[in-house]
Amino acid sequence: MRVHDHHLRAYQVLEFGATVILDLIYDYPGQPKLESSVRFNGVELYHFVHATGSILYGIEDVSIDDILAERGGFIEATAHTHGVRGWRDGMENYRSYLKGAGARAWEITSSIGFDGFVIAQSVEQLSA
Repeated sequence: MRVHDHHLRAYQVLEFGATVILDLIYDYPGQPKLESSVRFNGVELYHFVHATGSILYGIEDVSIDDILAERGGFIEATAHTHGVRGWRDGMENYRSYLKGAGARAWEITSSIGFDGFVIAQSVEQLSA
């Protein structure tokens, strides 16, 4: 996926959270302007920390085990306070649910102003 140095213009959460779309633009002096979107389908869970002026660094495919190890405390707290689709009595049951559902995980990093992850069925980049 081509996202490095793209500005995050907006993101949308659709279909009651089942679809998340990142609206991106690459617009620098002397360079061709590129617009695209990254769409996550079949979203199980996502979390973003977003500040103004976000510039993405990358979207990395990571294992479910890695995302649960790294973000497990946050996920468990969120499950208890807000609810998480597929959460049943602890992290191991959640891991089994995600793997059984064929879910994958992605970490989104930025040079400026954005951090997050998405657990979903698939991701695709769409050109404008």
